[in-house]
Amino acid sequence: MADWIYVDNSNVFIEGKRVSAVKLGLAPDIWDAFHHRILDNDYRMSFGKLYEFVAGTNKAETARAMLFGSRPPENDAIWDIAKRAGFEV
Repeated sequence: MADWIYVDNSNVFIEGKRVSAVKLGLAPDIWDAFHHRILDNDYRMSFGKLYEFVAGTNKAETARAMLFGSRPPENDAIWDIAKRAGFEV
C-alpha cells in the first residue's frame, strides 16, 4: 500500500527555524526556544531533503505527497522548487 503524505509548509518551516536556533546555540533546548520565541531567521529549508525525509527514495511507495501553505508572491519560485522536489502544491 502506498503512502499519502500531507505537509504544512509553514509549521515545518517555523519549527525548523526553532531547531536551527538550538543547533546554533541561540537557545539551550527546544523548550527554551519555544517559550522565549527564539528562532534562526537565516534558516532555509530544502524541499528535496524534506521530500526524501517524509517520502523516502522509492516513488512507488508514495501515492501522493502534498505540500500546503500560503500562496507566495508571483515572483517567488518557492512552489516551483517544491514541485521539482516531488510535492504537489
